[in-house]
Amino acid sequence: MPDAPPPFNFRVAGHRLARIRDFRADDPHDWPVEYLDWSGVLPRDIEALATTSVVHKDHVYFYPLVKFEKNGQSLPGNILARIPIRRLDDPAGHIEYRTAQGWQKKLNSETAQIQFSDGVSELSVRYHAGERQWLAVYLSPANRGDRLLYQTAPRPEGPWSPPAPLIERIDEVNPASPLYSPHTFCYAGKEHRQFSQNKSLVVTYVCNSAETPDTPASFLRTRLFLYRPVVKVLPR
Repeated sequence: MPDAPPPFNFRVAGHRLARIRDFRADDPHDWPVEYLDWSGVLPRDIEALATTSVVHKDHVYFYPLVKFEKNGQSLPGNILARIPIRRLDDPAGHIEYRTAQGWQKKLNSETAQIQFSDGVSELSVRYHAGERQWLAVYLSPANRGDRLLYQTAPRPEGPWSPPAPLIERIDEVNPASPLYSPHTFCYAGKEHRQFSQNKSLVVTYVCNSAETPDTPASFLRTRLFLYRPVVKVLPR
C-alpha cells in the first residue's frame, strides 16, 4: 500500500492476462501474445487476481488475494474464482466466485469462501494424478515467511486439508542460520510439478530485504543470494 514502509509501498494498478494461442516456435520470443485487460471488471476487494491459475475442464480457475474490510479491519485471504475459457475475451458478467452454497456472479465479502486464510500474493495449485489430489504450496507471510506450507484437496474448490509444513524453518529468516538477517523476509513459495522426478517435489521461494540498499555495506548488496529463486528438492 502507498502508506506502507518500503519496499511494500505499492499497489496493483490493473490486471492484464497474456494469452498465447500458438507456442510451436522453439524461441518463446517468437510466440504471439495477446493481452486481455480485465482491470475494469474485477471488484475492488481483489488485490491480486492471478496468484496462481489452473485450466480445469472448460474453465480457468484463479485464487485471488482479497482484503475485505470488516469492522474497520482489513482481512486478507485467498478466494476461488473461475471463468469459462470461451469468455476470456469478454469477462464482464462471466466471472464466478465460490461460496459455501456454490458459485455466484457477484463477489460478496459475507458469502465468499476463503480457500487459504494466510492470504498470499503467490502460490501454486496443481493436480497430482498419482494421488488424485490437488496440491497447494505457498509460503506463509507470518514471521516474515519462515515456513513453506502445503494443503491437499480432492477438487480445486476443496475441501482443503489443514496447512502442514513442507519446510519447518526457512534458513534466510532463521536466526540460527548463517544466511539470516533481521531485515530479510521471504515469499512466493510454489511447486514446479514439471521438474519433479521419482516422486520428489521441486519447490522455490524468494527472499528480499527491507533494509535500504543505498549503503555499500547493506546486507542486500553484500549477500547476493537474496532476491533470486531458492530451489529445494523435497521428498513427496
